[in-house]
Amino acid sequence: MRTQATIIRDGNGIERESWSDMKDYFPSYEKFWATHIVPLRSAGTKTIRDGVEPTLEEIAMLHYSCYMNLCRAWKKAKDKEQLRFFPEIYANLVSASTLAIRLLKRFESLCSACDCEFQAGHDRELGAFTQKELKPYRNALHDPLSGYRKSLDGLFYVPKKEKFRKSDDRRIYPRWSETYHYATSEFVSINEQFEWDFKELCDHFEACWKEMLNLTEKMQASAGYQSRITSGTEFTISTIGSGALSTDSAHLGLINPPHKKAYRGSFE
Repeated sequence: MRTQATIIRDGNGIERESWSDMKDYFPSYEKFWATHIVPLRSAGTKTIRDGVEPTLEEIAMLHYSCYMNLCRAWKKAKDKEQLRFFPEIYANLVSASTLAIRLLKRFESLCSACDCEFQAGHDRELGAFTQKELKPYRNALHDPLSGYRKSLDGLFYVPKKEKFRKSDDRRIYPRWSETYHYATSEFVSINEQFEWDFKELCDHFEACWKEMLNLTEKMQASAGYQSRITSGTEFTISTIGSGALSTDSAHLGLINPPHKKAYRGSFE
C-alpha cells in the first residue's frame, strides 16, 4: 500500500527546509499538495509530467508560488534588520494572498469541468483582509523610506498603517519630521505586527484550503478528474550542458552557462 506523501520526506529542498516553521500555521498546504500535486509527478522525481492537463498544472504552480511567497516573508522577518524594510516583506504577503485567490478560481474551474460543484466562500474575506491589513504597508514600497524608532532591545517601531494611505489620487506617507512629534501610541512594533498579520493570513488560507479539501472524495470519484490527474508523460529534467539529472526542482532544472563574456563595468 502506498504511503501518503509528506513534505519532510517528499517535498523539494525549500519545502523541507521551511516546513518545521510553516506546518503549524498552514498544515492544509501539505494535505492539498499530497492530494492534488504529488500525483502529477514523473516517477522518482519532484517535477511534474510533461503535458499535464493545463488547469491542474496552473493549480500546481499557483499552490507552490503562494507557499514560496509566504516562506520568503517569514524568512525576511526573522532577520530583525530586514524588518526595517517592512514594505518588501508585506509585498510577499500580498503576493501570496493574490496567488491564493487565483488558485481558488482555477480550482473552481477544475471542479466545474469534473462535474463537482465548488464555490469559494472565504475568498472575499481573504481579499478584504489583504486590502485592509496588508496593502497599506505593501503600498509603502512606492513611498520614500519612513522614519522609525528602535527600542533598547533592538525592536523596530514604525508608524501605524493608517499613516500610509491614499487621498485624492495622492499618496500620503509619514514624513521624517512628522514622526518626531508622533506619540508612542502612533507607532507599532513591526515584529509584533508582522506576527499577527502572518498568522491571520494563514488562518484565512486554512479556511480556503479546507473548503477545497472537503471535495477530495467527490473529486477522486470523478472520471473527469482521474483522466486529468493521470495526464501527461514521464519526463526527467536534465541539467543543460552536463547531462546530469535534476530531480529536486519545481522549475526548469539547472543550467550550466556557456563561456562567460567580458562586460565593461562587470561586478565580477
